[in-house]
Amino acid sequence: MKGMIVKSNLGGKQDYLEVGLPDGLVDAMVNITRYEGAYWTVGGLKMPEEIHLTWAGGNLTLGDEIEIEIADVDKSAPCVHEESHASLKKRMMAVAEDENDPILWQRKLEHYYRLKAILEDENLIENY
Repeated sequence: MKGMIVKSNLGGKQDYLEVGLPDGLVDAMVNITRYEGAYWTVGGLKMPEEIHLTWAGGNLTLGDEIEIEIADVDKSAPCVHEESHASLKKRMMAVAEDENDPILWQRKLEHYYRLKAILEDENLIENY
């Protein structure tokens, strides 16, 4: 099946991952923003069940390397997380509506620490 070979060297730790889905899609995404920092994910969508899969991901720092090769893969590595599209949509709607939801507060806390790290890196605030 068509898929990807993902080789990473993150924080000095090397990793190798083969991913693919016979009836779905796989993707790799890297996001770099001024205030959010940098992060990456390798995921996919299993069809026709509409199951979102995640194989790898996390925050990126300067010097991290990710190499992606499009390849025929015999089998896919096991995913680390899967969730139905309906469940994901329901959870996102609940988070958006409930200010007391611990998931929302966790996101806000993670957002705070990413912004704090950026300000420290740019020497705009003191590193504690």
